[in-house]
Amino acid sequence: MCDKETGQISVPYFSGSGFLLITDLTVISRLNKKRWGIKIKMRPQCTNCVILWTGQNRSVLKGDFLLVGIDQDGYPYVSYDLGGGTVTLTDRRNKLTKNTLQIIRIHRTDEVCVLKTGATETFEMIENTRGYTELNSNSGLYIGGHPEGVGYTNYKPFVGCIISLSINDLDIPMMMRAAYGEDIQQCHSAGT
Repeated sequence: MCDKETGQISVPYFSGSGFLLITDLTVISRLNKKRWGIKIKMRPQCTNCVILWTGQNRSVLKGDFLLVGIDQDGYPYVSYDLGGGTVTLTDRRNKLTKNTLQIIRIHRTDEVCVLKTGATETFEMIENTRGYTELNSNSGLYIGGHPEGVGYTNYKPFVGCIISLSINDLDIPMMMRAAYGEDIQQCHSAGT
């Protein structure tokens, strides 16, 4: 797919070298709150990869950030820093199977973060964020990866289909809201 030409794709397939960037403030502002929830429906074909990233700066080394990904062993995780130190939550009970439909749900309220995968398993963690409870994000929302020099460099871009994304129970039409897209194709195995 050519840069910025995102309108012809209904469900994006990420080949491991591309990403979508959403800069729409109505979307970004949904994460810049004390409470937020994210639901991602996908069909991953990767491990050690970034599903979603946003941050206060273009680097995780400075400022707030939020990262959702799959670790090197295939387990989903969420990592964030609200100003009081990095918190990482990994669901070691639900290893994601490649090429199968997966749903990840993350809910954060003040100092409590819950990561859910699968139908019934829940993993919960309470962390001291030293009084910081809101995410400050100015760099946009990167889906499927990010360009070089932005975000986390220890993880590869996502490979697979991201079927749907919702933030605070609002479905985000990724392709319509994307300000920029790179190396994205139509997903042919999205399923339901």
